[in-house]
Amino acid sequence: MTLSTQVDVVVIGAGLSGLAAAHQIQQSGFSVVVLESSDAVGGRVRTDNVDGFLLDHGFQVLLTAYPELATQVDMNALDLQAFDPGALVWLQSKNGGPGKGHVVSDPFRKPSTLLATTFAPIGSMIDKLRIVLLRLRVLRGVAPKLLRNNDMSTLDALRSAGFSHRMIETFFRPLFGGVQLDPQLVTSRRMFDIIFRSLSEGQSVLPARGMQALPEQLASRLYPNTIHLNSPVESLDGTTVVLCNGEHIAARAVVIATDGPTASTLLGLPPVLSRTAGCVYFSADTPPNDMKYVILDGSG
Repeated sequence: MTLSTQVDVVVIGAGLSGLAAAHQIQQSGFSVVVLESSDAVGGRVRTDNVDGFLLDHGFQVLLTAYPELATQVDMNALDLQAFDPGALVWLQSKNGGPGKGHVVSDPFRKPSTLLATTFAPIGSMIDKLRIVLLRLRVLRGVAPKLLRNNDMSTLDALRSAGFSHRMIETFFRPLFGGVQLDPQLVTSRRMFDIIFRSLSEGQSVLPARGMQALPEQLASRLYPNTIHLNSPVESLDGTTVVLCNGEHIAARAVVIATDGPTASTLLGLPPVLSRTAGCVYFSADTPPNDMKYVILDGSG
């Protein structure tokens, strides 16, 4: 596929942000090319098909209440499959026996789980009352307002709200440590508020064809020949993009929609660290239960 040597905008990176930006640019009447170093769109949102199993890369879940989601994708076309609200928290037995899963759900949306959630041994009754108060607080605030609140780490925010050590360790750390790849809970409490609001307001879902259906749909909205795969960028010279194969593309503007380390290298900025995570896949003859909850390791 031949690259244009001159274009209005070059977007580097065909992840969700890059694809959404490219669509907005085209809708505004400007020409754009998207350069992606790998062999497929999606960035960190990828799905492998192995022997019929759809294996998402890493911990992937889509929250339907994300503020931008409905404006960017056709939700119905994704054939979304929903989890039950809440989680199944797995705790080891104190006497060394087999562990047990405890339902921690949202009784406001699933009233049948009220008793199980109330008596789940993940924290005190006061902790659970504080979750109700937290839910009410974030649901009262719209996303822009929540993002302007006084900031601190997620861990400090939970402690300031009065949550016990046990509640943080058995519920908040495994859940939000997974969602944000941040087991230390040092991420901004503003993002915690946005995610907790999304969990409380909408559903946690997965597309039936895997999470890669999301970037594939975003890519399908772009004009033909917009996206160029296997096209790593070597450097920037002002708004001229230099590819690793020696090609040059002159643009009026460049959008860098890559991970932090790649962006800092291209811009000549101090190195930025990136969070990494491992993912283990397994198959079993039978499911562990008939529930549709995310299962959390509450024992660390």
